[in-house]
Amino acid sequence: TMAVSHEKIYDYFFPFLKESGKKYRKTSLVKAKLAEPGQEVITKTSDGVEIKCKATKGDLLIENQTSTGEVYLMKGDKFEKRYQMKQALDKGWAVYQSNFPIEAIQLETKHLTDLGIDSEFEFETPWQDTMKALIGDFIVLSSDDSGFYRIAQKEFLETYKEV
Repeated sequence: TMAVSHEKIYDYFFPFLKESGKKYRKTSLVKAKLAEPGQEVITKTSDGVEIKCKATKGDLLIENQTSTGEVYLMKGDKFEKRYQMKQALDKGWAVYQSNFPIEAIQLETKHLTDLGIDSEFEFETPWQDTMKALIGDFIVLSSDDSGFYRIAQKEFLETYKEV
């Protein structure tokens, strides 16, 4: 798997997204609770392990309501801006609805050709983790325009709708 710098991904996808990207909204609900600092979280999608990271104080552990049920971490302040609580559950969990649109572009063969990549590749996320990307996945611009991350195609189509 080829490694691509975040700078290269950003320089390529930013103008592309501004020109032909689409806005999406997460329509499925999520479950979330405060994560334990130091807790290791392994995000798995339908195509395997996507990312591994450790929780820090104030992070939320989020579980998508998809067939894979992938879990991931998000900083508390970012979560508060993006989600509204719908229902409290037991053991610290609650159900939330996203109120936050995203901009994304689906990864096509021509993008890989332009970037000089054969098939799948890995790149650094805005939060300094390495993430793989495959043709058909969605490349998403972070809300503050600081960079891009990937959402696997199957999970994206289960949770997002075009606005």
